[in-house]
Amino acid sequence: MLAALLLLFPIVGASLALGGRTASAATPACSTEAADVGAAVAIATACGRAVESTADRTEQSQTFVNPDGTATFKVSSVPQRVHRSDGSWVAVDTTLHAVAGGWQPVASAADVTFSDGGTTPLVTWREHGHMFTVSWPSPLPAPTVSGDTAVYAVFPDVDLTVTASRTGYSHALVVKTAAAAANPAVQQAHYLLGGDLQVQANADGGLSLRDGSGAEVATSHAPAMWDSTFDPAAAGEVLPGVTPAQAASASTTIESEETSVDDGLTSSPIEPGIGAVTAPVEVAVNGNEMIVTANPVLLSDPDATFPIFIDPPLNNLRSKWAYADSGDVNNNNDSRMWVGHNEADGRNYRSYFEFDVSALRGKTIISAEVDAVLDHSYSCDDTWVHLYRPGGNITVASGGRMAWSTRPLGSLAAAHLDAWEGHANEAGGCGTIQPDMPAIFDSVLIKPDLQAAATANWTIYTLGLCACNETDQYESTQDRWKKFYNDKTYLVVTYDLKPNAPTAQPLSTTTDCYKACTSPAVVRTTQPTLTTTVSDPYGGQLRTLFEVRAAASDTATLVTDNSTALVTTTTSGSATGTASWQVPTGKLVNKTTYYWRARTYDENNLTGDWSAWQTLSVDATAPQTPTAESSQYPEKQWGSVVGTAGQFTFSELPPYDKLNPNAVRFSDVVEFTWWVDGQGGTTTTAATMQTGCETTCSALATVSFNPATDMVKTMHVKALDAAGNVGPTIDYQFWVSPLANRCWHWKLNEASGTTATDSGNTDSTDPVCAPIGTSVTPMPGTLAGNVAFSTGYLGNAAIFTGTGGQITTGSAVVDTTKSFSVAAWVNPSSLAADATIISQDGVNASGFQLNFDKQANSGAGGWCFTVRPSDSTTVTPVATCADGQTVGLPATGTWVHVAGIYDATTGAITVHVSGGSESCAGETNSTTFTTPWSATGSLAIGRAETGEAWLGGIDAVHAYTRALSTTDICKLALQ
Repeated sequence: MLAALLLLFPIVGASLALGGRTASAATPACSTEAADVGAAVAIATACGRAVESTADRTEQSQTFVNPDGTATFKVSSVPQRVHRSDGSWVAVDTTLHAVAGGWQPVASAADVTFSDGGTTPLVTWREHGHMFTVSWPSPLPAPTVSGDTAVYAVFPDVDLTVTASRTGYSHALVVKTAAAAANPAVQQAHYLLGGDLQVQANADGGLSLRDGSGAEVATSHAPAMWDSTFDPAAAGEVLPGVTPAQAASASTTIESEETSVDDGLTSSPIEPGIGAVTAPVEVAVNGNEMIVTANPVLLSDPDATFPIFIDPPLNNLRSKWAYADSGDVNNNNDSRMWVGHNEADGRNYRSYFEFDVSALRGKTIISAEVDAVLDHSYSCDDTWVHLYRPGGNITVASGGRMAWSTRPLGSLAAAHLDAWEGHANEAGGCGTIQPDMPAIFDSVLIKPDLQAAATANWTIYTLGLCACNETDQYESTQDRWKKFYNDKTYLVVTYDLKPNAPTAQPLSTTTDCYKACTSPAVVRTTQPTLTTTVSDPYGGQLRTLFEVRAAASDTATLVTDNSTALVTTTTSGSATGTASWQVPTGKLVNKTTYYWRARTYDENNLTGDWSAWQTLSVDATAPQTPTAESSQYPEKQWGSVVGTAGQFTFSELPPYDKLNPNAVRFSDVVEFTWWVDGQGGTTTTAATMQTGCETTCSALATVSFNPATDMVKTMHVKALDAAGNVGPTIDYQFWVSPLANRCWHWKLNEASGTTATDSGNTDSTDPVCAPIGTSVTPMPGTLAGNVAFSTGYLGNAAIFTGTGGQITTGSAVVDTTKSFSVAAWVNPSSLAADATIISQDGVNASGFQLNFDKQANSGAGGWCFTVRPSDSTTVTPVATCADGQTVGLPATGTWVHVAGIYDATTGAITVHVSGGSESCAGETNSTTFTTPWSATGSLAIGRAETGEAWLGGIDAVHAYTRALSTTDICKLALQ
């Protein structure tokens, strides 16, 4: 009746195409399977074994990742395993076991339940929310269950059998005697149909099941019936010396050893045996009743061999295979594929099978073969069978018959792929029972044919077996008769996926770039190192080609590449790797833009796609020297008082472009880096482009800096461009004005050395130069020439013994444009010439001098405070000198305290001389001075800018940022 029923539902357990990635669960080390491709790659690489990706497992196929970076795809035309609702997989097992309300196969691709007797349906079949039932019209007896078959004794000498298959079931009436064959209920059997699927008869005698919308959800091929005639001569060759009895005995042995009721040689409820007489069966559907009318000729044939089987199989047959016979007669070959000339019925047979190869789309085939198992052959020795690809797919329900001319093989096939010779005669005529034989079709012709199918994105790859060769010979030769298992036929394909397109990585900020490290990148070297992330779906050793072109085009000028030395990277598992290549010297030119890309090759020389084009511009030219300016702290001038924040503006002027002299020039500086000696670290400030410029546009940045201490500061500034080129550093010196009560005190009390310590505003015992906080920057003096520490007035002192002796600070101490005072104890050893005690350098002349003037007091000499109206040695100095009337004229060998004061408020300079601690009021003299200027050089002890070396001792030198009063000076003189 229903010879076969093919569900058109999607395959349960189908997964995403290989090459993608899913979240990998933890997989035990060196296991044979893993949750997904990524995990399988990792294990295969680490353990050196093939590992199955269970995420890509289906009922009919498996995918294994190999340690060599390839994958193997194994697919059958029939289901091999079942995907259970809990997510687990189990091999197909049609053995029946008891369940509530009946019997079910342990694991089948069809959800079928067989009756345990009574009024329950013979078969209940559930599929994707639909249900279909077939019932016997009267209560069933309890079945006898063995293996995959349940047997119900429905009439005397008549059994109703139902057998579970991989994809459904088959049921048959087994008529054991002629008397039973005369039963009208056997001659025309009535079955009751139920469920929500509508059953319709097809033109070819099969059935179609449709849902409420009319959509076909299942089909079956036409039914048949057959008797139990067995023809040993047709079953197989009988060698000389083997008697018919021996052959029959061997055949009986085979039958007894079969685990199923079907041995493939003798008739069973599954299929006719060799030599069985077959006949068509009519089936009709009337409402909820299915009527199966047996062929009356065969049923009443006196020569028929009982039992007779009336077959109404019902299968979802997710598999896809079919046959053709030269007589275009329906048969019921549900488990084996017949090939060659069947002497029993005089017809030639061809078998076809389809493989779902959708998983191979886009893959590169490395090898391919078809593996089958020969169940039985007529011949005792090897005979040939040929593998073809017909010019199309199967056109009937699985297990059904195609017309002989529908898919011709031999010379009219689309491709002849291979031939194989073998034997597996189990009919007994060979004198021994020959075992099943593996049939491997592995010709080199299969690979390109399958590759073409994969490239064309085929989902189905159909093959056919024929005894005929390419010129249509030998098909009617009896010794080529063979039967292959339909559930042991596989397409086994080893394939590879091309490497993934590389992904460009940022260039190195250490050696190549700075701000623009990704496309469009700007580099500061003509030998940048190009780096990509490389990967392969199955890992392994990859080789990467880099190329640099003049434009982003395949046809643009090739500037350079590494085609003679590809970069090799080994990736472990599915992890990515890195490929780096340094552009050779002499290939790239400064101020030029290039375009680069990369592609990867694997162990099988599969070529990955190119990466995206990456733009790279070479700029190896450093920025110009920047400028800096500040209104609060002008360069090399006294600025705001310490603690006052100042704004500093940096700028970089782009260089002149000789090639484009009329073009507007834009600076490419992106940052300025700056730092100030002695305060804080390095700071980087982003640059902005000048606006409103017409010919030259500078890069600008304004920063704020608040000096924490006074005196001279140096700000260092350099410009950086996007490539990381660093320009020259400018040293911007500015002077931070001290607080109004700032003072400096060089005690000169050191025992030795070349440094005179400044303890001003840091010594709590100093009566007039007490501490004032943390804003103080000490100004130590450096001894040079003929000067050393020795006994002085207040401990040790600086003793100057010859020309060239001096003590100088590192920079200016007082702002000579504002009020200040200087003082010291002195003891001259010679007054033969003019001599300076303290001064502060200008460029050409001293800004002030506290000095001995030999010409003062009509040549008698005197202690003076001298200034100049400008920084020139040619202008007339302005001096005020003590006349010696109170403390006496200068004399050698005597300590005297001398001070000089400039009062910017009154516009006067004053000299103050105290002869000793008893006469602190001393002697003073003043004069007007209204044209001060800024002497920005070092403060010097023991000389002037123009010489006037001091000979003798100098002790306890003070400097102040204010005009000292007589009382203040008296305090100094009383020390």
